[in-house]
Amino acid sequence: MKELATCHLQAPAACPDGRFVEMMVVLQSTLPSRNQNDVAQAVLLATYRKVLGHFPERVIRYLEKAAVVRFEWFPTVKQLLDLIAEVDTTDPLVRKRDAIGRLVRNELQARLDDALARLEKGEGEQDWIDALPEQWKDIAETRSLLWRHEDGSFTRRREPGE
Repeated sequence: MKELATCHLQAPAACPDGRFVEMMVVLQSTLPSRNQNDVAQAVLLATYRKVLGHFPERVIRYLEKAAVVRFEWFPTVKQLLDLIAEVDTTDPLVRKRDAIGRLVRNELQARLDDALARLEKGEGEQDWIDALPEQWKDIAETRSLLWRHEDGSFTRRREPGE
C-alpha cells in the first residue's frame, strides 16, 4: 500500500477540443448573447478554450450543465471560473491515492504507538527491539525508552534497581 500511496500520477487529460466546442455550441444555442460575427465568435471560442481548456472533460461537462441552468445570458469566463470553483477539480485517482496514503500513515502511527506502549511497560524481547524500524528506535531513544550503544545497537532502558 505504501507504493500506491506514493505513486506518481499523470495529470488528467484536458478536455478534447471537439468536446469543448460541443459545450460552447450548447451554451451559444441555449443562452442568448449579443450578436457577433464569425470572427468575433472564433476569437471568443479561442479565448474560452485558452482559459478553460486545460480542465478535464468531467469539469467541462459540469460547466455545461450548470451554466445552462444558472445563467440567463451567455456566461463570461469569470462566471465559468466561479462555477469551477464550486466543484472539486481534483482527479478522482489523486483522491484515492491520498486516501490510501492516509490509511498507510494511520496504520504506521498505530503500530508505532503500540511499540512505544510495549516499551513503556518494559515488554519486548531483544529480537523484537532489533527488528523495529530504525526511526522507531530513534523515537524510543528520545523518549528514554531505549538506550543507544556506541555500536549503534539499542537495548531496553533499565530502571534503577533492575
